[in-house]
Amino acid sequence: MNKFPFLLIGLCFLLISCVNAQSENDEDLKVETEEVISMAMDNPNFNKTPAVKQEVYEEDLSGNIILLDDESFAARITDIDNVKGLQYKGMTPCIVDFYADWCRPCSALHPILMELAKEYKGKLIIYKINTDKATSTATALGITSIPTLLFFKRNAQPGAIKGALPKKELKEVIEQFLKEE
Repeated sequence: MNKFPFLLIGLCFLLISCVNAQSENDEDLKVETEEVISMAMDNPNFNKTPAVKQEVYEEDLSGNIILLDDESFAARITDIDNVKGLQYKGMTPCIVDFYADWCRPCSALHPILMELAKEYKGKLIIYKINTDKATSTATALGITSIPTLLFFKRNAQPGAIKGALPKKELKEVIEQFLKEE
């Protein structure tokens, strides 16, 4: 029996699930802040996550990408606060990349993020969180497509970009993100 049709169907399904919804319109590059906040605030599962032992983490400004799980996301990045929304715990702005190992656009984005982590060393921290392993965080934040990048900074609500942007466009978004105070 020929396995080619099944393989082709499987590859099509994989590609469809990781569709990169890029747009050439600069308006689409804007960070989707209110959508991320409302998804997290409306999701009852976020408050049902187990309590996390609160540890104080020293920020890693080495220019390396840092991997997170559900517990370290809550400890390093944010807890839900129904009054104020998502409040970033760190001092240095950060990007959290929600990805999966099987996602091709996620794999294409990884080397770009590694370069940007080195380039913005000391100014920006880049975290990665595997949605297959940190399902409660991804669900609570309403992450429905990957890659999704959440942008966090002190005293501001997070913003988001869905899809894998080319390095030049992602760098423009980061520059704008870091300028906004």
